[in-house]
Amino acid sequence: PVLIDVRKDQDFGDDPRLLPGARRRGAETVAAWASDLRGKRAVVVCQRGGSRSEGAAAWLRAEGVEAEVLEGGFEAWRGGAGLLVKTDALP
Repeated sequence: PVLIDVRKDQDFGDDPRLLPGARRRGAETVAAWASDLRGKRAVVVCQRGGSRSEGAAAWLRAEGVEAEVLEGGFEAWRGGAGLLVKTDALP
């Protein structure tokens, strides 16, 4: 699946790392980018796996994307020692 990081800018600024392969997108602009994922699978990640990612995932599903939410969000991934990528190391 495509990993979509919809954390708020402040949360991302506090820890500017991403799950490997994740793309940063604004939850508030999901209407503008949702159609790019039509027909694909996606996992949406926000800070805690709550309403921000749930809302974006719901919009994506309405656009024909098989979308899910990462339970516990970025914090759960980080707390479980999941691999994270420093964005300044990305090309």
